[in-house]
Amino acid sequence: MTEAQKLDRSLLVPSTKLPTYDVPMDTIHLYERNPRKNDKAVPIVRKSLEDFDQKVPIVVDTYGTIVAGHTRYKAMREMGWTTCTIVLADDLTPDQVKAYRIIDNRSSEYSTWDDVLLDLELEDIEMDMTPYGFDKDVSVDVEEDGYEPEPPEDPMSKIGDVYILGDHVLVVGDATSKADLRKLLETAAGGGGIDGRLCCHRPAL
Repeated sequence: MTEAQKLDRSLLVPSTKLPTYDVPMDTIHLYERNPRKNDKAVPIVRKSLEDFDQKVPIVVDTYGTIVAGHTRYKAMREMGWTTCTIVLADDLTPDQVKAYRIIDNRSSEYSTWDDVLLDLELEDIEMDMTPYGFDKDVSVDVEEDGYEPEPPEDPMSKIGDVYILGDHVLVVGDATSKADLRKLLETAAGGGGIDGRLCCHRPAL
């Protein structure tokens, strides 16, 4: 990114739709019936707060009950924070509060990683990402041991052998050989001939 691509700060206007407030931690509290189990995520969120400070406000209702941000709240408590930034969702009805609390947690379950793009991003990041569950170097050094087994002189299975495995037929042969494929199909058809059609799955890579 270049300087010319930076946001023009003169165009930034304080939000009236999403006002934030700094409040004492004791004025807000966890929702006792929160169905989301998040204790295992607290150490990761705590590390994030240590590295980046609070960048996402905790959402609370008019009673100070947390709607979204239970994990952040727990991490802040562990860290001894006395104040935090909140968004007051006083425009929501009690029913909407309950619905939003669940939906906010559920929506992340529908996201997946693009592993290729993720690897590219991790390669560009200099900071240690392992505390967040990301390993930048997952390659494993493999040492060649020179082991090259000799094929047996008299193998148990030979080209042309046919094995009947319940409803399945296995022919020892070459999948690119018309003769071997014909033997497979004729055996599968019970010797009644074949109609010339063959359905294949692409090879696994």
